[in-house]
Amino acid sequence: MVSSLFRPRGLAALALACSLSSASAEISLLPPLDLSSPALTFRLQPESSNERGVVHVTLQQGERARDVAAAYGVGAAELGVDPDRPQPAGAVLRVPLRSGPQARRLPPGVQVYRARAGDTLEKIARRFQMSSLALVSANLERQSLDDLSIGEEIFVPSMSQGLVVRLKDGQDLLQLSRYYGADVVEVARVNAINSPTEVGVGDYVLLPGVQATRHMNELLERRERAQENERRREALARYERYVAYQKGVERRRLQAKYEAQARFERYQRWLRSPERVALQEKYDRQARYQQDLARRAQEKAAALAQAENEKAVTSELQDSALRTPTGVLRRAAFHGGDVSWPMRNFRLTSRFGERDIEFHQQFFHGGIDLAAPYGTPIYAATAGVIHQSGHGDYGLNVWVGSGNAMLIYGHMSRTAVTSGQRVERGQLLGYVGCTGVCTGPHLHFEVRIDNTPVDPIGLLP
Repeated sequence: MVSSLFRPRGLAALALACSLSSASAEISLLPPLDLSSPALTFRLQPESSNERGVVHVTLQQGERARDVAAAYGVGAAELGVDPDRPQPAGAVLRVPLRSGPQARRLPPGVQVYRARAGDTLEKIARRFQMSSLALVSANLERQSLDDLSIGEEIFVPSMSQGLVVRLKDGQDLLQLSRYYGADVVEVARVNAINSPTEVGVGDYVLLPGVQATRHMNELLERRERAQENERRREALARYERYVAYQKGVERRRLQAKYEAQARFERYQRWLRSPERVALQEKYDRQARYQQDLARRAQEKAAALAQAENEKAVTSELQDSALRTPTGVLRRAAFHGGDVSWPMRNFRLTSRFGERDIEFHQQFFHGGIDLAAPYGTPIYAATAGVIHQSGHGDYGLNVWVGSGNAMLIYGHMSRTAVTSGQRVERGQLLGYVGCTGVCTGPHLHFEVRIDNTPVDPIGLLP
């Protein structure tokens, strides 16, 4: 145990005390050295079993309780007196070195800063106007320069800078100073330590002038490796996204291809399906029924309508003038003489220039449409020469030239003539169908005079 009266007047006495080995017997000290460095005077009393971790400090004239609390790293309120009120000389303060298992002693001037969102050691160092190395030296337990949790404690030395080390079991101040090559007297002065009993396991000691250069370099290398790994992860992630994008493009392309193929196959099956055949037969029956209704209506209209039509046609033929879509009158000259209807039985479904369907709204209808069942014979309306027989602008069509006129028979299912052949009025040209742009079986009959479409109704009887 330390003797009942221990009054060091300088830090050299502390160095001497640290060099002595611990023993259970009392140790008699040499007379105190007369050093010029001023220091607090401590009157220590033997610690009893119920007073472990407590030191009694005798104050000198002018000393305050707050100074003692700062020197020992404890709260001023723990001393039990007004920290700023001057105490009488000789007053003894009971200073608890530890208030519990978590208590610790920090060197004077070392602040505890709690990290905020977005903080790094470099940002904190700039905030307190110190170097990153100085801050790292005060926080040896840090394993990263950047990863800080909100509320995490960071030691910030505001007076002396150096290495802040936590005492471990079996270490003392002299061993620590020798290990790091620090002056034990300077260490004691900076840490305000006047007795070896003032620090113990778990307390922090500041070693002035010592810097954690190696630890700083390790943290910088660790950061560089982490940044390089992050760059590689980002590059790999970009590449994986690109590969996934390319796979998606290829998948969508194949999907579109397969869907188109599936639609085509469904269409082919539909063309051969009994349902389509049944619909076609139904449409033919409806067309025959409509044709029969039209025939009955024509018979009912009888003589008066026929006479008026013949009179109008006769008048126009006498003048030999036909009106075009632009209103210009043109002279017709057919080599075959008169023009007759190209079919025996039919129903007029669309007139010259009529905009009855969407296709006729987009393109001018330069003829008339005569509906009839599939296979109905189509005859030459006038004599002439076959200019075209086969697929053309109007599906399977036949073009017959006669003088300065060209007669077009479109949407046939089959033709009965060939190009260059001479035909007479009433001669078989082909059969009704629905080829090309078509909504149902019919004949598109068109007459062009000097390459200009005219209304065939004006030429027909």
